[in-house]
Amino acid sequence: MRIALPSLLFLLVASCTQTVVRPAPASQVQKWGSMREALKLGHSEGRVVIADAVQPTSFGVGALAGLAGEITVMNGQVFIAEATADGAAVRSNTASEQATLLALAETPAWQSYPLPACASYTELETAIAQQLRTAGFDLNQATAVWVSGLANQINGHVIHGSCPIANPDGPKPWRLEAAQENMQLIGFFIDNAAGEWTHHNHRSHLHILNTSFTVSGHLDEVSFLDGAVLRLPIAQAGD
Repeated sequence: MRIALPSLLFLLVASCTQTVVRPAPASQVQKWGSMREALKLGHSEGRVVIADAVQPTSFGVGALAGLAGEITVMNGQVFIAEATADGAAVRSNTASEQATLLALAETPAWQSYPLPACASYTELETAIAQQLRTAGFDLNQATAVWVSGLANQINGHVIHGSCPIANPDGPKPWRLEAAQENMQLIGFFIDNAAGEWTHHNHRSHLHILNTSFTVSGHLDEVSFLDGAVLRLPIAQAGD
C-alpha cells in the first residue's frame, strides 16, 4: 500500500505531539531545608517565602518557620495547619509567611493507579514503591505522590514549635485521629533519604488533607480499604 506524502507528514507530526506517559524530570522538584536541619538541629529559620515559591501546578509539603505549623500544597493552593487551644485550624492565607522546610513539584498532569488494601503506613509505602518501580521511576529520586481513598484508620500531627522526638520536653504537637473517612495524602516518595526528605524508618514524607480541606497535618500512620488510588506525575512530550 502506498501512502501519499501529505498523509505521511501528518502521521509523523501527530506521532510527535502525543502525550508520553513517563516519569517527570527531577528538575521539576525543588526543596528548601531538610528534616535534619529543621527538626533535629533546631535550625527552623525561614528559608523561602511560600507565596514566591508556589506555582499554579505545585504540589508539596513543608513546615512553617519556627516549626509553627504544617504546610500542604495541592494544585497551587496552600493549606496551613496550626495547633490551637481548641485543637487545630486549617487556613489558606499565607501572605508573606516563610517556610523552614518546603518541597514542591510542578505537576500539571497525573496518571492514576489502583492500590490494594493497606493495613499500615509501611504496607502503603511498599505498594507505592512497587507501582513506582513498575512505572519506571527511580526510587532514589524524589517523586511527588498523591493518594486518595477511604481511610480505615488514620493518625497524624500538627507540629507546634518543636519536634517531639528531638525535643521531648518542648511544646507538644496536636494529634489527629480519624476513622472511616475519605482522605488525601500528598507528598514525596524517596528511598535512602532519612533525615533529608523523610523521618527515619520511612520512605515517604506525606501530609493529610481531607476532602473538605478542613483537616490537615503530617501523616504518622494509616490503613486504607481496598479502592484507594495512587496518582503519579506524567511528563508531557518534549519535557
